[in-house]
Amino acid sequence: VRPSQDAPRPELTIEVWESDRYLKLPDIAPVRNGDQVRITAKIPPGRHYALFALGSEGVFQELTHGSASDASTIVRYPPEIGQAVPLVGPPGTELVVVCGSPGAPLPVAALQAAWGSPPTLPPLPDLSVLRADLAGVSVEQRGRDFGRPTDRPDPESLVHERLAVLSRALRNQVEFFEAVAFAKVDR
Repeated sequence: VRPSQDAPRPELTIEVWESDRYLKLPDIAPVRNGDQVRITAKIPPGRHYALFALGSEGVFQELTHGSASDASTIVRYPPEIGQAVPLVGPPGTELVVVCGSPGAPLPVAALQAAWGSPPTLPPLPDLSVLRADLAGVSVEQRGRDFGRPTDRPDPESLVHERLAVLSRALRNQVEFFEAVAFAKVDR
């Protein structure tokens, strides 16, 4: 599958429950272990899709997948409106990926193979949020003040490069792809 310049975008959104309402990830970063999140993506018509998560442990898990529909589809995780799921596990960098094509949904094994090694990402600075698609990687948010000292090369650059490699690896496998990487810290 070769994406065109005007390839569809899945509009991947991650929201965090805070003070009786949902806030978009860049408005609430950093997220903390135990924070409640919901994920949505608008899937273009005629596309099979799969939604994945890579936790700080370095293993992709499929959250949901679906077949092509004649109309745009809103995919939710968790699937029920009004539900959220807690972030659990050790602190580190989290990654959410949605991808799709006119053919079958991408299997988790194919995504893991495209991801390569090492399986984990270095810890992002607390306020960093990066977004990737088939065109490349962009920084959605950087730290707003002085952060903690880091070794060179900085973790944000390392995550940026890993996402760029994944983007290039998926170009011939899916028609669309979007991923969001963000830091999760201890409470």
